[in-house]
Amino acid sequence: ELVIFAFLFFAYSYFHQGGGWNQNSRFDQVRSIVESHRWEINDYLLYRLMHDESGVEKLRRLAMPSVPLEQVGLIANTGDISLFNGRFYPNKPPGTVLAAVPGYFVIYGVERALGIDPDDWWVLTVNAYLTTIFSVSLLAAIGGVTFYRISLRLFPMTAPWTHIASTLTFGLGTMMLPFATMLFDHVEVATLSLVTFWLLLLEKDGRFVSFPPAVVCLVAGVVSGLAVILNYSSLIFLVLFVLYAAWVVETRQKIIFFLAGATFPILFLAWYHQVCFGGVLATANAYQSELFRKEGMVLFGMFGVPRWEVKAKLLFASNRGLLITSPV
Repeated sequence: ELVIFAFLFFAYSYFHQGGGWNQNSRFDQVRSIVESHRWEINDYLLYRLMHDESGVEKLRRLAMPSVPLEQVGLIANTGDISLFNGRFYPNKPPGTVLAAVPGYFVIYGVERALGIDPDDWWVLTVNAYLTTIFSVSLLAAIGGVTFYRISLRLFPMTAPWTHIASTLTFGLGTMMLPFATMLFDHVEVATLSLVTFWLLLLEKDGRFVSFPPAVVCLVAGVVSGLAVILNYSSLIFLVLFVLYAAWVVETRQKIIFFLAGATFPILFLAWYHQVCFGGVLATANAYQSELFRKEGMVLFGMFGVPRWEVKAKLLFASNRGLLITSPV
């Protein structure tokens, strides 16, 4: 397991795909939380190359001018933002940012002690790279180990090498690899879902005999709830895990503990919505640019009635169809 973890972590850490609207909006909020202790990202959106007193060209942060929301992406480092009461936020839930804060907190502390400018172009790039490694890439490698353990549990009759081959195929032969190198939420959701499933499998087997009966279900609930903080659509996973827990867990009390565990992250998410967007149900995309709004989304602006043409594109489109980009 240590070899699998090290191998995957090295592979994910080797690559850095640079910035983009998605990554930049999240890294802006990571910086704002650590450096300014604020949720809003107004002070971290706009950068320009300017000459200092000695004539050397350096990157500098500037105040964000008042422009229409749809035009922010034309001058700032991201357009993946929401605007509420004059404050900019990423148009996403805060889970990926919170997972990245500990790593950047250490990085920023070291650089501050050494007098390194975090707004320098080279430093900014390295910091985004290291922050991604010690959040997304780290969790992705943990997800690989969890996948390996689940494989051993579900298919004990197969040869040992097949579990390793399956794990490396999952970690390197699917979309896990590219998404594990970017400040996105996809592989973090995948990892937390795998961990939840693994915990429920162990609870089903009665493997945690040294723990109080409901503790494992409580932890599994917390982990599944954290996935919703990463991505709103993880509500689908949460519902499925509740149904699965009701199937495999013997007592109603343990189900209640699972639901209670999931409630804590959801309550935090509601508090975040209240603080940043003025209401517990006001999601991070509620105040985003019209560029991202889609017709037919009846619930939270994200969920709608499934359409066959969309399903066909998800599977077979040449640029991102799953059966083409990730045939395994």
